[in-house]
Amino acid sequence: MSTVSGVFFSSVVIFFLYYNYLFVRDVSVYTWPSHTIALILAICTHLACQYTNPGIVGIQMKKPKKMSKEADKIWSTHVSERHGNLLCPPHASWSSAVGGIVLDMDHYCPWVNNTVGLMNHRYFVQFLIYSHIVCIITIVESILILSYSTTVSNTLIHNLAAAFLFCLFITSMLHGQRKVFTTHVLTLDQMKGVDTGTTTWEKVFGPNIVYWAFPIPHYRYIRRVGDDIVNKSLTICQEQNILSVETTTKDQNATI
Repeated sequence: MSTVSGVFFSSVVIFFLYYNYLFVRDVSVYTWPSHTIALILAICTHLACQYTNPGIVGIQMKKPKKMSKEADKIWSTHVSERHGNLLCPPHASWSSAVGGIVLDMDHYCPWVNNTVGLMNHRYFVQFLIYSHIVCIITIVESILILSYSTTVSNTLIHNLAAAFLFCLFITSMLHGQRKVFTTHVLTLDQMKGVDTGTTTWEKVFGPNIVYWAFPIPHYRYIRRVGDDIVNKSLTICQEQNILSVETTTKDQNATI
């Protein structure tokens, strides 16, 4: 899953966030607590997104020798023949970064060195939100320091400029995610020209509001969502006599 470029980009993000924090913490007593909390949550959500399985499907399907037109259509829409006949439910896509089919794949993000899919989409959005807060606090702190300082520090100017540019970059990514949740269409599906989707806030974040704000694992909920997607696709295939290679295994439903 890890690549040299991915490790570099993800390390740059964490270093930048922490560097800004170290530079302004001693001169910004009033915003220090909020800055500290936002930084910790940004790093935690970044690591959670980076090291969480995005939702890899590992079910290989067996192509029947004879198929009707309907079965052939189901085969082409629910199975990726190009990638070893792996089950590929709607809105799932192949990710070369993880080497597998990922449920509800949104995109690959080098900044977290992982593919963003069903299982870690929530962590990705949380990371963007907390990083945005860190940047805003840094910009406000830097401006306040410049306002009350008698001398202008080049380091502070560079820090302000970097925070501003990073803030703009994160804002653009947040705008992309806002579009995902308002249109219910994943980023990758939008690029493919798909105009319908099933991505909702509750599907990604869960019904419990506690999970919305904090990077608390909710494996039971999100795994149940993933299993429902996989089982629905398997049922459609089985109706056309398209079966998985390991149909008799007890662990078939434990796909992600």
